[in-house]
Amino acid sequence: AALPALQACADKRPQAICSYALGRIYGQQAMTASVIKLPGLASKTKDQLAKAVQLDPTLFEARNGLSQFYLMAPSFAGGSVAKARELADQVQARQPEQAKLLRAVLAMNEKDWAGAEREL
Repeated sequence: AALPALQACADKRPQAICSYALGRIYGQQAMTASVIKLPGLASKTKDQLAKAVQLDPTLFEARNGLSQFYLMAPSFAGGSVAKARELADQVQARQPEQAKLLRAVLAMNEKDWAGAEREL
């Protein structure tokens, strides 16, 4: 029931929170999707999270969600550690504390525990 309402929200009156929520739902669906449906859901997840970041660059939840997507998805599905790092770099000047959290997650992804601790 939530999916059609969020799709309408994201399509008719684009708002970052709607795109973020829609991206999260697609991401949850992708976690249990068949191999056939997975690429489409991964693409929808990335697109909606990126749209949310574009609509509101200060919405940390969307930026964090997109960063998590880049870290978890394989490269053929749009995953990229470099893109996750770019997301952290983009907010350094405006939101340094959020940038630190994103860099800490990046460090943990790379099993750089000391680096993660320094960021926190």
